[in-house]
Amino acid sequence: MFRQLTILFICHFTVDMFSGIWPVYKTIGNLDIVKAGFIAMIGGLLGNMMQIVFGLYSDYGYRKLSIVFGMSLVGAAAFFPYTNNYTILLILVFATLVGSSAFHPAGTGSVGLFTIRKKGLAISSFISVGTLGFAFSQIIFKEIYTFFNGKTLIMIVLPATALFMACFTKFENDKSSRGSVNIRSEIRKLINTCKGYIFIIYLIEVCLAATIISFIFILPELMQAKGYSQTWCHGGAHMLFVIGATIIIIPAGHFSDKTSQKLVLFISLISTLILYYLFLSSPKIHLALFLPMVICMGGALGTGNPIGVTLGNRLAHGQVSLVSALLMGFAWGGGSFSTLLVGYLSKKLESPITALYYMGIFVMIALILTFFLPGKQKVIEIESKYVMKI
Repeated sequence: MFRQLTILFICHFTVDMFSGIWPVYKTIGNLDIVKAGFIAMIGGLLGNMMQIVFGLYSDYGYRKLSIVFGMSLVGAAAFFPYTNNYTILLILVFATLVGSSAFHPAGTGSVGLFTIRKKGLAISSFISVGTLGFAFSQIIFKEIYTFFNGKTLIMIVLPATALFMACFTKFENDKSSRGSVNIRSEIRKLINTCKGYIFIIYLIEVCLAATIISFIFILPELMQAKGYSQTWCHGGAHMLFVIGATIIIIPAGHFSDKTSQKLVLFISLISTLILYYLFLSSPKIHLALFLPMVICMGGALGTGNPIGVTLGNRLAHGQVSLVSALLMGFAWGGGSFSTLLVGYLSKKLESPITALYYMGIFVMIALILTFFLPGKQKVIEIESKYVMKI
């Protein structure tokens, strides 16, 4: 079990590291911000939403195949600097995100099967390792890009190594045999089982994804507008933001196991609203205040995704990969429209700060939707019905 978890964690670090490169490359590559936003939107929409397909196939015994397929594609991001053609860049972004989509439901599903009692802690730990890769993605890429004078192909070594290890590892499956996959039937069964709760969680995750994606996408320009140095513009602020999420994810997952996912989501969204607008309204401030502010905002905003995934897994046993696909990739695909929107608003209003003010409305919507989620006792009720059936 330890070997499987270690390899899954290494793969997740790699996948998320390569998935985080595009926002900083569009800045250092001097790409048009609206075109870059369009590429991120299309790549994110089509690539991430394929998680639902990979999730279904993972639940039907094809988990290892999904992991291996995903690891074979994510390295496409290493080829960004080798072309100025926006169509080719779109293909590379799409390939990277398809690889991410193939890996995430299968990887999360495997980790979720290792434990029942501590599912929240296990999944949150898995996600936190991925967020570390995402946190350092822009700094690592920028340093390699600078050191090798734009020749970033050497980065392909990491996904190639992870792919090799995954090929020789057995991963957990929750169904003993492979069978034909009926996507429409499985989604109908999932929605009926959870009485609409999955859809509410999905909407919350879309709102959170739209906020996070737009913030990260425009963050280099935001740091430039505030007058910070290139260190913070080209990956430094991004790293702090994502590390904040990494620090908070595990204790938040543990706290949600002890209390309820609904309570933790509510607290994180209230905290997000306060910190988000406080950060945007603040001028360039001393690093002693800047560092904790960005870290805390990342922690508050980043908590919602793993907690939502955990709640979805608790409400839909036997379909863990499908739930993970809906609430991770499918939700992030749904939120991908925000890159084009924030890019357009930033160019139109000539201010990334003003553009982000408008994007904060999605956090408010997510907060309202949280009131419609099931409480602790209702979740236990739904879990009990599943246990009785088996």
